[in-house]
Amino acid sequence: MKRRPNIAKRLLMCVLCFVCLMTAMLSAYAETPNQELQTQPTDATGYASIVRNSASFGSADIGSMKDGTAVTVLAQKGNFYKIDCYDMTGYVAKSQVEEKDGTYYIHCDPASSETEQITYTEHVAALELRHSLLALARKQVGKPYIYGSTGPRGFDCSGLTTYLYKNHGVGLYRTAEGQLADGVIVSKEGMQVGDLIFFRKAGDTTLASHVGIYAGDNKMIHAGSKGIACVELTGFYYEGNFLCARRVINTDCSGQSQTAVVASLGRTLPASGISGRRAG
Repeated sequence: MKRRPNIAKRLLMCVLCFVCLMTAMLSAYAETPNQELQTQPTDATGYASIVRNSASFGSADIGSMKDGTAVTVLAQKGNFYKIDCYDMTGYVAKSQVEEKDGTYYIHCDPASSETEQITYTEHVAALELRHSLLALARKQVGKPYIYGSTGPRGFDCSGLTTYLYKNHGVGLYRTAEGQLADGVIVSKEGMQVGDLIFFRKAGDTTLASHVGIYAGDNKMIHAGSKGIACVELTGFYYEGNFLCARRVINTDCSGQSQTAVVASLGRTLPASGISGRRAG
């Protein structure tokens, strides 16, 4: 009879230890970033048409237009339509465009080599990813500019954007010129946090000479000659040399529920500079 209190105490201690262990595990789980939300695709897929720099199937890929997007056709050249891409012009294969009631639309052929498949993730995941990208970008402010570096001690311009997205499971091309091909073409007025912003000086022979990441409120975080900084998109350089914007994380509201696209595709593009290959 004397042993019963000891057994009860031991049982109570076991229960308390179990509760403490579960509490610690739940706490650790809550503090861990939900990477699954950021990278886990749903069953929803879509298509986009490659936009090229010239009327040639071998020319550089400068972004994509989603299926169903209305486009302004400026001219016809061979097998391509020359279209308005907001602040740039580009070329889309005629087979990827449909005319209806005088309006031209991107109409992707899923079997065409000019078509990219887009994988969608949940809308909440896109918001979390944008927030996390911006938070990581802000942590880099103050680090030095190092040509050819992808961090973490310092960066060049495309090295910074590569680093930010790679740390969120999304591969980008390594150079500013190459990163033009990453994501969907968007307007300057419609930019959202996390969008890539490109610049090109007058007379520059490359398609794009500089890239940064949009930080909201008309600001950009980039690797400039004075190091990593958050700057206002005002003044001669930023306004006069603005080239275009690309959305790697895109929110689509066409369905009943909002979803987001991570347009990270494993294609290759010849690009000048360090490398034209995607990060791993």
